Amino acid sequence: SGRNALVTGGGTGIGYGCAAQLLTAGAAVTIAGRRADVLDTAADRLRFSAPGATIDAIVCDITDEDQVTRAVEAAARGGNLDVLVANAGSGYPGAILQMGAEAWDFGFRLNVTGTALCIKQAGLAMKAHGGGSIVAISSTSGTKVQPWMAAYAASKAGLDMMVRCAAIELAQHGIRVNSI
Repeated sequence: SGRNALVTGGGTGIGYGCAAQLLTAGAAVTIAGRRADVLDTAADRLRFSAPGATIDAIVCDITDEDQVTRAVEAAARGGNLDVLVANAGSGYPGAILQMGAEAWDFGFRLNVTGTALCIKQAGLAMKAHGGGSIVAISSTSGTKVQPWMAAYAASKAGLDMMVRCAAIELAQHGIRVNSI
């Protein structure tokens, strides 16, 4: 209650569910994603399900650091960003012998680099205000072999290791970093 939260990929699926739970707990929530129409629909649904709650939406491609910075600033609402749920992610299915560089680049740029940019910008805001909590949404794909999902699985394994590194580095600033 009384906390500011940012949920990337908050317009659908797991991100939408996280936003709904944060609103129920009393947080002011900003959902971010690449498509304004999806975000607007999700924000309207969240407002309907949690009357009086504070819910905002901002268009943000997490692979663009300037957009991530703007999303963090908007979610902080002139104060602290207390919670980041780094949920945005995706990947191409395909056989290793058929996937080109674009499939590999897409998965790593979104799942690892994009999440890293979110952790960086949220971490900077949280450090300036005494701490916070960052939760990155990973996948069991990062821990087990999944044929035809190599790029996605490898990027989620990379995300998990990056989160472990961030947890150690940011702990001194009162910032918890976990992946689920």
